[in-house]
Amino acid sequence: MMLRLCICCFLLVVVALPVPAQAGPACLPQDRVPEIADNPSHGWLTHESKEFVKAYFEKIAGNAKRHWDGDTLIMACTVGGPPAYDMTAVTIEGGSGGEIAEKYSRTYFSNLARNTGHTQQEADVLYNKYAQLHGTFYRQVTDGQGSKVNESDAILKRHEKKLGIQPPAPPASASGDKKQRAAELKKKIDAAKKRGDMNEMMRLAGEAQQISAPMVAESAAITKQTDQQSWALLESAFPELATASFRTRISGFRCPCLQCDMP
Repeated sequence: MMLRLCICCFLLVVVALPVPAQAGPACLPQDRVPEIADNPSHGWLTHESKEFVKAYFEKIAGNAKRHWDGDTLIMACTVGGPPAYDMTAVTIEGGSGGEIAEKYSRTYFSNLARNTGHTQQEADVLYNKYAQLHGTFYRQVTDGQGSKVNESDAILKRHEKKLGIQPPAPPASASGDKKQRAAELKKKIDAAKKRGDMNEMMRLAGEAQQISAPMVAESAAITKQTDQQSWALLESAFPELATASFRTRISGFRCPCLQCDMP
């Protein structure tokens, strides 16, 4: 009798326990990170593709009336009663363009190889590495001085320091006096040309060439040194740039009818 009474009491206690509320779907893919660590509302980054993330939000939207305006999901949302209004739910960016694509083109690497003694094959290998970063995004991180910078810029700065890269010094031959003398000769050459004095023009042109030749040679040497440093920097920084990159940016959560749980 006592055993039966204990079993009944146990069942009553179990039935009386509150049933936990079922959590809604997560608003963001599992691997997301805030673009700015202390400001999640700015946007989120993920390694998932733009197509994957769009499909993810389609699933969250369920049966709601919706459409895509480019990369922005628009949902028909009712707030406080009908009628429903079209509202921006979220914007998904990624897949093409970006700073990496604009700066590091195939032509850029071909020119860099030609100026530094590398082969076209080596240029293609380095270009193909950076092509993987086209259209990717980077977090905003602190620069140590209270400002936010793109993490790709911070990575390049670290590798510049690691390689001992310094801004090139101006050509020693490019003194103020020589620049002024070159400018004066140019005016005299133009005047001789207007007068039709070819002998004087040729004499002045030879004098100008003597002045400019050292500057041209030093400028060429500085350009070659700068390009060699750029090549070394890009080879050194790529693994870290690739690790820090994200394929897709998610921003603009503004629709109250997007029923999901924010992190």
